[in-house]
Amino acid sequence: MKKLTSYSTIKTIRRIFIVFAAVFFSFSFFVPHQASAFTKDQRFQLERQQYYDPTDCGSTGSGSSPTTPTPSSGGTASGKVYMIGDSITQGTKPQLEATLKAKGFSDVIVNGLSSRRLSLGEGDLDGIGVFERDQSKWADAGTIIIALGTNGTINDLNISKIIADAKSGAPSAKIYWVNLGAVNRPEITNNNALIQQLASKGYSVIDWATVVKDHPDYISTADGLGVHPGGAGIQAFADTVANGAASGGSGTASATASPVAGGCACSVGAGGG
Repeated sequence: MKKLTSYSTIKTIRRIFIVFAAVFFSFSFFVPHQASAFTKDQRFQLERQQYYDPTDCGSTGSGSSPTTPTPSSGGTASGKVYMIGDSITQGTKPQLEATLKAKGFSDVIVNGLSSRRLSLGEGDLDGIGVFERDQSKWADAGTIIIALGTNGTINDLNISKIIADAKSGAPSAKIYWVNLGAVNRPEITNNNALIQQLASKGYSVIDWATVVKDHPDYISTADGLGVHPGGAGIQAFADTVANGAASGGSGTASATASPVAGGCACSVGAGGG
């Protein structure tokens, strides 16, 4: 009887050890499998991700102070405007807000975040998901501006999705897409071609790319990414967006600007924006 009890105890201990070992090895293999489940684009975002610091003034191309707008050329506007973008939008938010208000928009909402991409999802970096969750902020807007595409995941399906959301949630709104201005980033050309090609889905293109082509000095060279406005380019971006939204077209960047004390407008993001 004693032998039987001893044998039973050994069997129990052995079972516990086997279960523990199975759990341990399952956990060990689970972690790397999860990591390898990321898409190529997600891995790219994680590897290169950097975050915008609104207090850091180091990224302006010419070392100029941030600016506030004086009235610029183009049409006039009214009503509410909602804009969603990445670090380019985040880094120029003060200038965008001031310039859009100067153009006549009475209620201005600018939602930009470093490394935001044109993707579905629950995170703050998932531009389509953020746009959908923000519907209460833009459902009554007369103008919607989208400035996404620098950080990859831009394709026919994603563009179609966010435009369909905008048209469904705000049927009377005018929709604009700001194309991408870049220096030494040839892959951006393909993104801009797609943005232009799909404009027939119901939006107008604000042509920041041509402004940058004519003025490459508008793009900061400090971060090596070739997409972030710096120096005079910060205000030029805001002018281009505001003029385009006010006049229903490509926009211009002919405004003069005056320095404003304090604050910064520089940005760094994964993939650039």
